[in-house]
Amino acid sequence: MLGDRDLLDHVSLRSIARNLCRLFWRDLEIHHPGIDSLRLAPEVAQAWKERLAYIRAVDQQRKDAENRITAARATPAGERFLVAGQEFERCRSGQANRVYATELTTGRRRNLNHEEEAGFWSWATVEVLRHTVIRIEEMLELTHHSFIAYTLPTTGEVVPMLQVAPSKTDAERLLLVSP
Repeated sequence: MLGDRDLLDHVSLRSIARNLCRLFWRDLEIHHPGIDSLRLAPEVAQAWKERLAYIRAVDQQRKDAENRITAARATPAGERFLVAGQEFERCRSGQANRVYATELTTGRRRNLNHEEEAGFWSWATVEVLRHTVIRIEEMLELTHHSFIAYTLPTTGEVVPMLQVAPSKTDAERLLLVSP
């Protein structure tokens, strides 16, 4: 869901457009030296789309962290388990039932609770920014009070709204968000 575009000032819009174009063109120049036209060959366009898919890496990191902690919880302390080609040895549960495992190839002890939490919050941050197009500083001001259940007067349907506090534009915004 896109935010209210009318509230974006001209300077910000130009800056965003310039950065997007620069990043797009820079990617093409790096991977296809000598390119001088936006008429892309099908294989060049496909390669660009595949590289763009890696931007969604936070979702994969979240899933990987979830798989590691799930496997570790199902494994007794001192036993080994394998997740996504990595072998671990489950450590005893730590303080507050933290789940630790030692990565056998590096010998590094890892806090799997921390990894799962960091993976979730990285994914959640990207998803909020992607779906709302709000600024980072606006996102940092969000709390559970920012979510409002609005009842449509015509149908009685309840729809979720996100109340974004005033920032750069000094105007509060209400955004319809996906359930």
